[in-house]
Amino acid sequence: MALVVIYVYNFRALPLATSYMPTIQLTNMISFLNLGLAGFVVAAVAARFVFPAVSLEGKAFWLVRASPLGLKGFLWSKFWISFFPLLLLGEALIIITSLFLGTLPLIRWIGIVTIFFITLSITGLGIGVGAAYPKFNWENVAKIPTGFGGIVFMVLAMTMVGIVVIIEWSPVYSILISITRGWPIESAQLWSVAVSGLFMLLICVFCFIVPMEIGLKRLEEREIW
Repeated sequence: MALVVIYVYNFRALPLATSYMPTIQLTNMISFLNLGLAGFVVAAVAARFVFPAVSLEGKAFWLVRASPLGLKGFLWSKFWISFFPLLLLGEALIIITSLFLGTLPLIRWIGIVTIFFITLSITGLGIGVGAAYPKFNWENVAKIPTGFGGIVFMVLAMTMVGIVVIIEWSPVYSILISITRGWPIESAQLWSVAVSGLFMLLICVFCFIVPMEIGLKRLEEREIW
């Protein structure tokens, strides 16, 4: 909550009125680029709470292997427990800052939908990479994300967020300029938005499913001690 308050206040205190760029364009551009910042915040929180989720079983992991739940059910239960709190955080960051900035409804909804898929991917990455690089013999829980697996997760998560923002930037900016200047939106612009949205969806689904499958395979190959 402290993180959200400080994050939102920084947007509230932006000196937009003194900018040389028209305020409506600037606020919407900042609101869209806020996707990247919100994604990085979600990734940082996931590194602390989602990535260690599998390792938190510690030396009792053999009970998970021996239970009728199965490793697949175990990983998916970890995923759903982590996903909804992260989604609440990400959506709160996007919605509250967009309301403070007074962004256009189109930009606001693009942010809401995009952060949903970004959070989905980050959660899948956190659980999957955490399962691929577990650290069951931990002495301090806070040290779990500081290993090699934690670094891999943060690099992959931040790369994914950056790629998503870059893919969506050009078509969204083109439509934003047309709306703010009163120009008609052409069909080519709508097609570019649809194509970029499709690429964004494919990247997020890939980053969500593949790490979970790799993590499951690594856990199944792990010996029970």
